[in-house]
Amino acid sequence: MRGKVKSSRETAVAAALECFRRFGYEGASLNLLSEATGLGRSSLYHYFPEGKEEIALAAAELVEQRFNELVIGPLQGPEPPMVRLGKAISGLDQFYNGGRDACLIDIFSIGDTATALPGRVKGIAFAVIEAFEKLSADANKRAATNPRASAVRAIVELEGALVLTRATGDRTIFADTLSRLPYILSVS
Repeated sequence: MRGKVKSSRETAVAAALECFRRFGYEGASLNLLSEATGLGRSSLYHYFPEGKEEIALAAAELVEQRFNELVIGPLQGPEPPMVRLGKAISGLDQFYNGGRDACLIDIFSIGDTATALPGRVKGIAFAVIEAFEKLSADANKRAATNPRASAVRAIVELEGALVLTRATGDRTIFADTLSRLPYILSVS
């Protein structure tokens, strides 16, 4: 964590997001958030008058924005399915820092966070399912595949790989799962 420095709201949200990733919603106390952002508690309340819930909401909005830029947007692009998936795989690798960063669906969907951020995580999860489903359908217009089932399987495998990668420290688990996405989604 960093020492106290002046910080803009944007910078504070990005730092708070990393604190949530590291400690989870419940573990990220206002003291830890203050330390992570470089803002005193009074400055935190200046930027986020509603406290921790508002900080978490701002962090979830940043997650949604980044995930849309790095993953959802590329999946919905005009290129052929394999090109779109390649860009999304690069985005997933960047977003999750090669599997080192925690799964944010998990962090923002358990404990008090589920109450603090109703619908936010659900929206992100459905958006990625729908984007994977459309990609799989676009790649398999004539094949007898189930794009929805493929999309859900891809997410289940990604989420599991993130958990195992963090638990073991073996980043090849996440990398191998990313490399299997074309097979899982039947995109080639």
